[in-house]
Amino acid sequence: MANKTIRNAILIGLVPIIIFAVAFNALSNLYVGHIKEAKIETLVKYLNQRSTFLESAITKQIAQLDFNCQSDDMKVLRDPRYYNRYIRFI
Repeated sequence: MANKTIRNAILIGLVPIIIFAVAFNALSNLYVGHIKEAKIETLVKYLNQRSTFLESAITKQIAQLDFNCQSDDMKVLRDPRYYNRYIRFI
């Protein structure tokens, strides 16, 4: 009788720990998935913003070039308005 009582007490103590371990794994997988989706969304948003900015900057810069390698072209290429955090035009 005493052995059965001790066994039941141990099981009552271990069952919540086992349930917590199984639930923690499932909950952590859900949380990690949510964090990954948020990071991917942030990265895609940044890349879209970068792409839009670079496209507009390149279009503006090309429109100002004469393509004759004179000093006017060099001034346009070295214009600090086209130096930004995304890329530095050479």
